[in-house]
Amino acid sequence: MPADDGSNGDVGASSSNSAARRRKTNVNRRMKKMTNPLAVQFQTPKVLDDAYWSRAYQGEHLSAPLLVDVGTAKGGFIKALASDCAEECTTAKSGVVYNLLGVEIFDILVDAANAWVKENASTLKRRAHFIGCNANVSLTALNMPNVRAICIQFPDPWSNKPNRRVVTPKFVDDLAAILPSGGEIYCCSDVRALAEEMYDVVSQNEHFVLDERTYERVGEMPEKANPEFVPEFDAAHKYKWIKNTHVRDDNEDDVGEDKDVPRRWLNANPYAAYTERDIVCEGKWRPVYRCAMIRI
Repeated sequence: MPADDGSNGDVGASSSNSAARRRKTNVNRRMKKMTNPLAVQFQTPKVLDDAYWSRAYQGEHLSAPLLVDVGTAKGGFIKALASDCAEECTTAKSGVVYNLLGVEIFDILVDAANAWVKENASTLKRRAHFIGCNANVSLTALNMPNVRAICIQFPDPWSNKPNRRVVTPKFVDDLAAILPSGGEIYCCSDVRALAEEMYDVVSQNEHFVLDERTYERVGEMPEKANPEFVPEFDAAHKYKWIKNTHVRDDNEDDVGEDKDVPRRWLNANPYAAYTERDIVCEGKWRPVYRCAMIRI
């Protein structure tokens, strides 16, 4: 698999080499909670071609719609969709059979996930693959084939550093560039401020609207499941939240008559599978704020 060299002149190469020496190799230990996506080693776009994807998905299967999980971590969501939850997802999505791709910034997690795919190839029900890169830098350069769905689940909140968050206006513009009409975006987080910001960034883009069919199928989070007080199990909830200044404020005058329209949250994951974080939140009765948008 091609790998990013992370170089950016002499300084970049030196920084990349230092990062390589510090790289974690034990995927079973707790990984660093948040990785700075602005670090120099993550600024070189990963460029992939048709030949790469033909090898990854066995050529003749490239025409299948591709579901991409951005920030897939250890790949639990993609692994579930490729195995135990495959048929349930296909049923939920009216017969759609996805190729599956996990995108993760930690190369060591990518290697381990691809090793899992290889070890379980004979029993997997869907084709799955993982790549290592910074999605904010590489999304359009990856040349992914037949993208139909993008999932951004529980990204690092970066409470006081909004420029490091995944879902930005520029990122959503990139999503619009690679998704066809009818393409899907699914976002979720248990950090409500982050979920609201992702909702606003995507919904304020002229190319996306709420996926009403998904809201009708899955249902919406009832108000009683959306309490004012949420037990603070996650340290991210204890930090002061700094709003991304590039996101329109709901109270600004130019919002017009829509400014009082409440955000609408899905009652469940629309793909009938769950991440490791979903499971943790369920065990702690922590609400997860989910939204689905569609490319127009």
